[in-house]
Amino acid sequence: VCFSSDGFAIRPKEYNISVVPNSAIKAGEDFNITINALDYNEDKVNNYNENITINQSNSVHLQYSALDTTNCITDTLIKVSDANFTNGVANLTLNYKEVGDLVLTVSEVEGSEYAYIDSNDTSDTNRKIDTSTTTIRLIPDHFSIIGKYRDFHISPENNFTYISDDLSMSSKLELNITALAKDNNITTNFKSTCVAKDVNISYD
Repeated sequence: VCFSSDGFAIRPKEYNISVVPNSAIKAGEDFNITINALDYNEDKVNNYNENITINQSNSVHLQYSALDTTNCITDTLIKVSDANFTNGVANLTLNYKEVGDLVLTVSEVEGSEYAYIDSNDTSDTNRKIDTSTTTIRLIPDHFSIIGKYRDFHISPENNFTYISDDLSMSSKLELNITALAKDNNITTNFKSTCVAKDVNISYD
């Protein structure tokens, strides 16, 4: 009598990412995402309890990059909370200090996938959990405005300074406006070639 055996894994069908809030997120501000591991009926897989890494080479893998990598830089996505999958759900708190559209993708890495036991007789498509991708938008937290008033009465001009509608003899006010993250660092992606648009300036 001959006996044979074969180990195999029963895995979730797919991941699903949802972002809270679903509106624009401010740079440098903590935000939350939820990742669900779902079965073929779109129900949560209650016994799926796996770790999540960010931009590392093992599963479960949360990748990120700027949507426009030609004109925008990709900063560092920080995992604030050490949350992982518990009963098919992972609630993560993240922080990103740049602005722009950021693409998030959750996937498995070959060699550390949940169903690795089936790697010798199963294709990648049938073995790996289906990926999920979403795009979030990050905007500046606030603007810094520094004004410099030009007084022509001082050297080197030594002329009169007027407050007048006549621009040929009126004073000058120079404004330096900087888009900042919550920690007051400059958001370098806030430029015309990346995400910045025309802004309105009002004064009294």
